[in-house]
Amino acid sequence: MISKAYLFLPFFFHFLCIADADFPTANVSASWKNNPSNEKGSVEFYDGCTLRPILLVHNKTYPAFGMGFFRNGTSISTVNSFYLVVFMIYRDVLFDSNSDKIDESASLLVLWSANRDKPVRENATLDFKVEGELVLKDADGSLVWSTDNAYGHSVAGLEIFVGGNLMLRNRSNGVVWQSFDHPTDTWLPNQKIYNGQRITARSSWSNLSTGIYYLSMTGNGVCAFLDSNPPKEYANLTKIHESIEKGSGMDISYRETYAQFNFNYNTSGFRYIVMEPNGHLTLYQVEKLTNFFIVRPFVDILSTTTVAGDCTYPRACGRYGICLDGGGCICPVDHNENSNYFRQFQPDVGCAEITPLSCKDGPKSHKFLKLPNVTYFDFVPMLLNTTIEKCKEACLSNCSCKAALFRYKEHVSSGDCSLQSDELYSFRTTTKEDFGFYSFIKVQKMPNQIKLVKVLVPCLLVGLVATFVAAICYRYRMLKNTPDAEVEEVHLNISAAPEASLLSGPR
Repeated sequence: MISKAYLFLPFFFHFLCIADADFPTANVSASWKNNPSNEKGSVEFYDGCTLRPILLVHNKTYPAFGMGFFRNGTSISTVNSFYLVVFMIYRDVLFDSNSDKIDESASLLVLWSANRDKPVRENATLDFKVEGELVLKDADGSLVWSTDNAYGHSVAGLEIFVGGNLMLRNRSNGVVWQSFDHPTDTWLPNQKIYNGQRITARSSWSNLSTGIYYLSMTGNGVCAFLDSNPPKEYANLTKIHESIEKGSGMDISYRETYAQFNFNYNTSGFRYIVMEPNGHLTLYQVEKLTNFFIVRPFVDILSTTTVAGDCTYPRACGRYGICLDGGGCICPVDHNENSNYFRQFQPDVGCAEITPLSCKDGPKSHKFLKLPNVTYFDFVPMLLNTTIEKCKEACLSNCSCKAALFRYKEHVSSGDCSLQSDELYSFRTTTKEDFGFYSFIKVQKMPNQIKLVKVLVPCLLVGLVATFVAAICYRYRMLKNTPDAEVEEVHLNISAAPEASLLSGPR
């Protein structure tokens, strides 16, 4: 599943007031203010998005790359929210390839952001200090972001390069700071990802803020994670790399401390990898045709090699949704009764609980929805060689447990158990795997069910006590009305009974 519109919204320019389309460098002591009077112009897109460029490099062989202030839309929440970004401008319509000007039809892609989680307002400033630091301050003068490791390194200039790397260089032309060392959601050609670094998806297609999926270099290679507590791995890029690199042209080299996306710049195209908001990892290609560039998704890297396809992704069907092997999503249901515990499925949301789980009344207020041939994206065995009932009991006795997952190899009488206590995301059906699966989702009993239990249990106890008391009274009355001789005879018969049974032996 590749997004048809991820190219960060292919916006079209209303106008461009940029006369010189190539200004890739800046010297120290420069300053830029985020307002329409920006020296290099203010670009307004048809839907109200704004770009105020600061640097731009354009060599005609590749799309133009730049750095500047960017605003995404004019909704109430974003009307005064700007980001300092590295961007790529490409043309998806005909243009004059001999012109040094950016024409009126172009599209923009955000490759990197300095302040993705802390946007600035109109009249914010970016200062290139004489000491060599880049400092971004909001309109009220508060510090938002800076290249704090550049101080005292004899920085001489700031430059944007073809490929999207923003650099601070010293007088010897050495790199003091670069945006490649601080990735956001895009892995660019020849960029290295070091141990512990993350390429983190944005929260949605139109929101640059940090999302819930990320790619990271670990001891097991480059892995994709859901950013939960603790993080949950759902794919290993290193393991599937060899199976896709031949057909896709994707070349990633792995070293002990980093992984690098290798790409030789040539006229055949420009490629980059994006960690998408939905957890997909997509290789994109920018191709130059006769008179224009196009951008297209080239390979959905993780989906090409997984048995479950799209269902492998943690939020394929949102929270509690069940991703079907044949496509589509449904909510968990109880086939043994007519009760509904989840609202109707909604895309990008999943299945909302009608009654949220509560520990107030303990395990007696909980029950399980049994889902045969269904498992979870993250099965981590916790109880080995156990039974379904013991697996369910372990979850029911732990209030924080939200689901019990059971898998077996040959017979359902023995298998492994996984308990899920974190926020639940998507489940998936299993029809093409070596294991058999059962999932048991814990739900809150309906109020009438709990009420019925609360009424029946005391009534049952009262009934049992009353029956016991009545039996004692009846026995007492019977003994009281029996003559003494008969009582003595009864006692003798009772005391003799064991002896008689011993003498008679087994029958």
